[in-house]
Amino acid sequence: MNAQRRQSEQGRRPGRAWKAAQQHAPRHQKPDRYGRESVRGPLMSILLGAMALIVLCLPPLAAQAGSWGGTVLSKGLVYDDVYGVVGGNAIMTKKVDEQAGLDVMQMDLVGSDGTVKFSTGFIFNDDPYPQMLPHESYAYRPASGWGGRGPGSSYAFRSGDGSIVVQSNEDDSYSYVTPAGETFVSGADGIATAPGISQAIEARLNDGALDLKLWDTASGRLLDQQRMGDAIRSISFFNGFDPQYDGDWSVSWYAQTSDDERARHSIEIIDNKMHIDYSDPDSRPPLPPYDPDNVHTSNGYTIKLTEARDLSFTLPDGTSFIIRGPFLNTSCSSDGIITTSKDNGGAYETHFYTIDGAELFAGRGFSRIVRIENGTEYLCSRSVDGWPTYEICRPDESAGTPLHTAEHGTCEVVGSYITEVIGNYTGERRLTRIFDRTGSVRLAFDPSEQCLYFWKVYYNEEDYPAPSPEIYRVQEQHGKNAYYDKDLNLITEFDGDLGVAQEIDGEMLAHLLPNTASPYGNRPLPLFDKNIQPALLNGMQRVRAAGAAGRGELNYVTDGKGRYGALDDRGREMIPIAFENICDLGENLDDSTILVKRDGKWYFMDVTGREPQPQAPAFSDVVAGETPHAEHIAWLAASGVSKGWGNGDGTYSFRPYAEVARCDMAAFLYRMAGEPAFEPTAEQCAAFRDVDEGTPHAREVWWLAAQGISAGWDEADGTRTFRPYDTVKRCDMAAFLDRLSAATRAAAPSAGSPFADVGSSTPHRASILWLASNEISKGWTEPDGTMTFRPYDTVKRADMAAFLHRMDEKGLVGEA
Repeated sequence: MNAQRRQSEQGRRPGRAWKAAQQHAPRHQKPDRYGRESVRGPLMSILLGAMALIVLCLPPLAAQAGSWGGTVLSKGLVYDDVYGVVGGNAIMTKKVDEQAGLDVMQMDLVGSDGTVKFSTGFIFNDDPYPQMLPHESYAYRPASGWGGRGPGSSYAFRSGDGSIVVQSNEDDSYSYVTPAGETFVSGADGIATAPGISQAIEARLNDGALDLKLWDTASGRLLDQQRMGDAIRSISFFNGFDPQYDGDWSVSWYAQTSDDERARHSIEIIDNKMHIDYSDPDSRPPLPPYDPDNVHTSNGYTIKLTEARDLSFTLPDGTSFIIRGPFLNTSCSSDGIITTSKDNGGAYETHFYTIDGAELFAGRGFSRIVRIENGTEYLCSRSVDGWPTYEICRPDESAGTPLHTAEHGTCEVVGSYITEVIGNYTGERRLTRIFDRTGSVRLAFDPSEQCLYFWKVYYNEEDYPAPSPEIYRVQEQHGKNAYYDKDLNLITEFDGDLGVAQEIDGEMLAHLLPNTASPYGNRPLPLFDKNIQPALLNGMQRVRAAGAAGRGELNYVTDGKGRYGALDDRGREMIPIAFENICDLGENLDDSTILVKRDGKWYFMDVTGREPQPQAPAFSDVVAGETPHAEHIAWLAASGVSKGWGNGDGTYSFRPYAEVARCDMAAFLYRMAGEPAFEPTAEQCAAFRDVDEGTPHAREVWWLAAQGISAGWDEADGTRTFRPYDTVKRCDMAAFLDRLSAATRAAAPSAGSPFADVGSSTPHRASILWLASNEISKGWTEPDGTMTFRPYDTVKRADMAAFLHRMDEKGLVGEA
């Protein structure tokens, strides 16, 4: 039996059975030796009373579902990179050509049904920095730079309502494209939007003046308009900033007024009005009151520079005192050191005080002091011949410990340690040594190692229970990072860097930004806890899928082998760990839809249970109105349950008239049951003499027998056979579905038979009548007006699509 290797899609089905469901991990199936397609259904089941013991071993009903974990809303979309979902839309990019060694990219605004609403194109040039250059085949390109990490880094999709801003490839003017893909504003010299707010500012140059209009993009209403300037030649970097919590936002840009004059300006949008910082003083937003005497307040302490240029200290208990100046200026560091410059008869001296007014190292001539954490020591420096020299000093000691540094080396306090660096911040800066508080060298680096920075990973005390871990990292020039504990023992090394920690489910987690990330198709980023250990959930590492680590009860995870899915807070699988990628920008930008990638294609998926809108069949051998059950086949395709076979020319076929073998039926039933955990015993593997490890869907066949759904045939030699390659008869199919769904039976079958060819001796008569009573099968109307079921006919794939869809619609499997 020379077999065609099967193409199969492990899809989930939409429907009522899923709405309160989680699911178990799909298992990869062996290719069917006959080239049959593997159809994955996600219906769950309550088995027969005879299977009660087995049912008790299965996860609860709410933990069972199909193989996707949500409702698939679109067909599979082939793109290199995606960013979304925002307001039901995503932007998707793909390479379509090459030109002069550069990639020609297409970026589309795509709706959740897979419809391309607006298309742009550009030439991607990343030398010396990422640029989107015009391409003659496209009228528009995205409005601003790629950013080097995919389309999500562009401002073109930043408005937070699913709209984009594009730039004309003909005249470089800007247009605003609504979430519906319609051009709302076009031909502007600049357009600014703000995330999460349906507002946009349109800017147009008119005889040296800049005309500004503030639009409500949701309603199309003009909110405000103003004119500024009289000699503006051009504007640039006209971008929106993040909105404030109260909905106000701001815009900044540069106005070119001459060949060598460029000024930065801004607009504050407050209560739907524009306040401009230029031309009209009355239009400026009100500034908060400013107290020039106020230097520092913290934990009940107040330090002020008075009008008499004295320092005034007020302690938490209300005690106040003055230190006489005159002081020229005063500043307070984050560790509570007050630094002042005092006029001593024309000679300026630097003085240092603690927050409660005690002077530090008086008369020692230091120009700078920094406290070393977790002790009483300070790193103190003074200038000698234009270069700093360093001592480690304690307030209760009259002399410090000199720190012997390299020539032209500079030192800084980092947590509990001191770093030595040679070079400067703008040139060849190299980390050379790390000292402890005694001046001993703890780590040394050869300048050729190109280590640039030694940083402490700081934690907000409000976010972490005390004590917080003391973690340090060394960054190399090419982005590699090594992390150390408080004693400078190496914890781990990354070819990348941990980003800023975010609070996720009450815990601060940081994501790893790898240096090897592609500008196209970035994957979810692994998360690490405050101890730089993988953040695990039920043994799997948590990840951030684009902008979110999860939503609701979903927590995104990876198996570490390039597959992603989601678990709930108890570690139960909600989305199978079977996807190549997941993209989720968060519930604040779209409350229901995420993007998932499977078999090289992207799908919009609703994770709230909304039903999909079935698409027309995409099969070359299925014609609406002609092929039997075309609408059910369409449901199968739109749901991602079946994708058919590739024809080699870009089209697909479903083979609606192909017959279903018994081994295939076993696979259907197992998947309908939610793919419960099942490892057959040696005894179960020996149930049928004609089923072994090489039999297609052998594991599912053994599961079927273990549940009592099929016992097979008793042979003359005392063995049992399953006859896996026999085709399924319609009467057998009725029995299989009935047994699997017994606990959800809607009504007992009527005593009489509606079918002329189903009598008391017909195999599985009761199951056939159950199928009919629930309108899963209606049979055929014969010329004489009678109805027949044709129990001995084989089941066709088209019929199976109808049976599965009807059972799903009626909730006959998976709902107790």
